[in-house]
Amino acid sequence: MTLRTFLSLLPVCALLSCQPPVIANAQEWAQKMFDGTSHDFGAVVKGSAPEYVFEIENCYEEEVVIDYFRSSCGCTKLELDTQKLKTWEKAHLKAKFDTLGFSGQREATISIGISKPYRAEVKLHVRGNILTDIQVFPGKMDFGNVALGNTAPVVVTLTRRNNPNFKIKDIRSSYSHIGVSPVETGRDRNGVTYQLKAFLKEDVPAGLVQGELNVIGQDGNNEIRIAIPFYGKITSPLEISPSVLTLTDLVPGQEIKKRIVLKGDQPFRVKDVTCENKAFSVNASADERAVHFVEITYTVPESVASSEVSMNFLTDLKTQPNISLPIIITAGQTPTQADVGSSR
Repeated sequence: MTLRTFLSLLPVCALLSCQPPVIANAQEWAQKMFDGTSHDFGAVVKGSAPEYVFEIENCYEEEVVIDYFRSSCGCTKLELDTQKLKTWEKAHLKAKFDTLGFSGQREATISIGISKPYRAEVKLHVRGNILTDIQVFPGKMDFGNVALGNTAPVVVTLTRRNNPNFKIKDIRSSYSHIGVSPVETGRDRNGVTYQLKAFLKEDVPAGLVQGELNVIGQDGNNEIRIAIPFYGKITSPLEISPSVLTLTDLVPGQEIKKRIVLKGDQPFRVKDVTCENKAFSVNASADERAVHFVEITYTVPESVASSEVSMNFLTDLKTQPNISLPIIITAGQTPTQADVGSSR
């Protein structure tokens, strides 16, 4: 079914009403914005540059202000790209493990202080084991910022010194969209050298590429694990946020309004929006712009059941004219933090 697309743009303040719940434990409220609170770098080599990015997303209406961020150990350096977050905006806190100045097992506690809308402090934890007799050059795999479908392979060299019996048994990664092929390029009494060629698969989705390749090696009778970090960002001509819309705590006859953000790599127009569920309507702008704020209204029917549907957006972008928004309708459940206060 084709939804009627109104050719007007509502004021941003009318599009979203998402207030943070009153929670006795302010730290619990703040922690909900983090995608994770710990990371283990594993065994990393001397001279490498392992990094990990903690993502922070403001899922509330009020602006979030990060007052400070600090590490308990000099082995972990921190970088934060922004300290003020409006609704649905994200910040990225990069933790950089210093393998040149430190050796052996190291760990750090990262403290992030939030001053607005409420005061809170979130604790993050990182740790790792810095090895001295294994070298990886360069120390990380950086795919860079590339357009979807245009990624090039990255090659690093792994050297195990003072042990000619070292062999790579396996290479694993929790990120399923990366592949790697190891080739032994040298072996003598001084050690062993491998060349590792990593590539992103054709089905890699747009977004942040981050993780570690865990090289499993056999060092005589001992198994050794070597973590090689990889990074990159796959950009898409057309992006949608949030990537999944969840509707919960439904009351028959209620109108639930949500704001969706469409972002293109160049100005574009929204030509049409379709959805199989007739309870949805859409209010969007007909103007040509790089960022569109689209209001979606869901009128809860008298008989509502849990279901999953897709809303499809058609634009005039030549590189990627279509994008879909999965919508999860959950009947009889309480709202998640991203939905608290967002219905009216």
